[in-house]
Amino acid sequence: RVYKLRREVLGEKHPDSLQAMHDLAITWISRGRRDAAITLLDEYLRLRRTILGPSHPFTKQSAQILNSWKTG
Repeated sequence: RVYKLRREVLGEKHPDSLQAMHDLAITWISRGRRDAAITLLDEYLRLRRTILGPSHPFTKQSAQILNSWKTG
């Protein structure tokens, strides 16, 4: 609910919306909702690349996390 509300009020590219998106993906992966978490983190990474660029440390970190989820 937090992510949905922040996205609606602030927009999907707002830092608070992105943080809520990331937090939700982490929650889902910890609760065994792997496919949903991967889908959400993939979207998060797409937005990070658009906003920060592919070489930004946050973008690289998100890509590493996503890769570990996909291969783990």
